Amino acid sequence: MELSLYTLLFEKDNKYYLYNSETEFLSLVPEDIYEKLHDGAYDDIEKDVIDMLQAKKIIVENENLYDYYDSCKLNYLSNIGVTDTLSLVIAPTTGCNFACPYCFEGEKKAIVITDEVVDSIIHFINGYTSVRKLDLTWYGGEPLVAFN
Repeated sequence: MELSLYTLLFEKDNKYYLYNSETEFLSLVPEDIYEKLHDGAYDDIEKDVIDMLQAKKIIVENENLYDYYDSCKLNYLSNIGVTDTLSLVIAPTTGCNFACPYCFEGEKKAIVITDEVVDSIIHFINGYTSVRKLDLTWYGGEPLVAFN
């Protein structure tokens, strides 16, 4: 067994947490479990806890370490050349009103999308006349900070 590539262990205010970005599972954990996970001492963790950690994909079997990556890659590659769908990731701002302890961004200058860029995105989308499905992903610090 191994800690999933998508699991992050962190401490804040003398409390111990784990987060898995694949399953979006976040949990407060006892310090002893945190230490055992951190040290890779999975044999020292009770079976029912191991079963829960595997169900949440916090830990995975070694041969399954890249399953999620492979699944995402296959999905991406299978959509190459598909012309009826347009997928865009739009970051309306780098500003954020949260202070998530797992965020790797740190302090950044908040930049907000301009009206000119919004108009360019709309023009870009309208240029794809064969598109039947538009898939938008709003991304950034906190996209709604730039909502107006």
